[in-house]
Amino acid sequence: MNIWRESRTNVLGCPTDSTCDAMSYLTYMLPSACCRHFHIHIADHFLRMCLLGVIALSGQVSADVSLLPETPHSEINDAHASFSYLFRVERDLGLQRFFEEAGARRIHLQQMTGQWVRVMGTIDATYSERLDAQVMQLAYQYPDVLVERDRVLTVASGDVFSVEENRWHVDRIEIDAFPELVQDEIRIGIVDTGLIRSHQALEAHDIAGYDFVSELDRGGDGDGRDSDYTDVGDGGLCHGLRRTSTWHGTHVAGLIGAQYINEETMEGLNQNAKIISARAVGRCGGRSSDIFEAAMWLAGYSIEGVPDLPEHQRPHVINLSLSGQGDCSLYEQESINKITETGIPIVIAAGNHGLDSLGTPANCRGVIAVGATNPDGRIANYSNIGDGLDVLAPGGIPGYGLVSTVGPRQNSYGMRYGTSMAAPLVATTVAGLIQLDVGFETKSIKLLLNSLPTCESCMHFPVLDLAQLHDRLETQGLLNGDQRVEDVKGFEEEVIDETPAGCTTSVAPTGLPIFMLGLFLIIRRQDWRSPRSSNN
Repeated sequence: MNIWRESRTNVLGCPTDSTCDAMSYLTYMLPSACCRHFHIHIADHFLRMCLLGVIALSGQVSADVSLLPETPHSEINDAHASFSYLFRVERDLGLQRFFEEAGARRIHLQQMTGQWVRVMGTIDATYSERLDAQVMQLAYQYPDVLVERDRVLTVASGDVFSVEENRWHVDRIEIDAFPELVQDEIRIGIVDTGLIRSHQALEAHDIAGYDFVSELDRGGDGDGRDSDYTDVGDGGLCHGLRRTSTWHGTHVAGLIGAQYINEETMEGLNQNAKIISARAVGRCGGRSSDIFEAAMWLAGYSIEGVPDLPEHQRPHVINLSLSGQGDCSLYEQESINKITETGIPIVIAAGNHGLDSLGTPANCRGVIAVGATNPDGRIANYSNIGDGLDVLAPGGIPGYGLVSTVGPRQNSYGMRYGTSMAAPLVATTVAGLIQLDVGFETKSIKLLLNSLPTCESCMHFPVLDLAQLHDRLETQGLLNGDQRVEDVKGFEEEVIDETPAGCTTSVAPTGLPIFMLGLFLIIRRQDWRSPRSSNN
């Protein structure tokens, strides 16, 4: 099946994070009853026609939407427009002749990594849109060909939007109904791409960090692990595709505690939040070993070659807005077990593959797994769901994401969407609950989040709502100091099943007896056949 795709910025080669394409955008516009699995069941021909129609009408579909106007794929001057397309092909399509016949000049074909071919050139400015339509038609005629516009993305800036227009996620979770939850000083550890430490909205919140990216090529900063956890960008050539940097860790940090500067900037949920950044993701993603050593360091464990994190800087909660496909590995589960033994909860994004099962490590036992909702409160069609999902929070959609701090400049802001954006909203809430000092632990927090109201449009999963959270705690006497969590009926009695579907577990207790039984039967079978064999 051929899909015309816009080149876009992915959030981590893992979150990913926002790996939502034109198909995801189209399915969001369909009725909620059919959108989640629309791309599996829709007829191939109808899907192609719909996608071409959407792109023709909208002009662009992007996972990460810049706040500045994008540089178009055709840079038009007075008479001529330059163009650049990327074709993924396994055979000769006669692209040189195709563009010559379309009226293009100065055509240059370049073989890229893998099966990608870049076609660049110029065309009369008045024929630029017609060329675009012809390339789309070519893509439609050959289902085995993938075509992308080779766009130039601009860096977002903080001077083109107002706070009032870009805090919909704050209104959605009813933050004004529970102000004390986001006023106390909290410490949140972030395992991500690092931090733009000089950012005007984050300087006051940055208290510690470390760079855990061990591979020189992946790190992009010329060295391995060191004390400089600056976000240098995670873009580059990844599996044959050129990806722009996401500044993902900086964006997550801003959602938690970005400082309000003026009406042209934004602010995080908690203005007293302190950020400890563990950089473990670089170019094209991060190794699981780096990620979980970073998380264990945040929890107070000693890591070889890395200075210990002082106890007064250890976080109340750890946020992992990272995700991959597959089961929870034994290494991941053991690492999480060690972290949760310290009493520090781990909040993890569910993943953006639109599956009915959680991505890893959200599918590990003992974590707080977070899915995403649209601005209208419905579950986002890209969000993974399933057993083990604890709560939904605002994640946004293409073109209507969450605004926060980004790089590379110290005053840059950008818009992102995905479960990566939902997770830090929950992490901030969890840290606030712990600061209430009424005995909240991971199990009781999970139970409290699981008890939040659900709705049919969110597939009956609980949705983050601070007004409802406030009412539940007030009713149980947990806000005035009269009660502690362990004294409230229900918190200590209800057993939470923390064994999500698909999580890897040891097979030793049952596997060995089965193996021994099989071996015994094989031996016995040979014994039964031996007498007959000797008589022949």
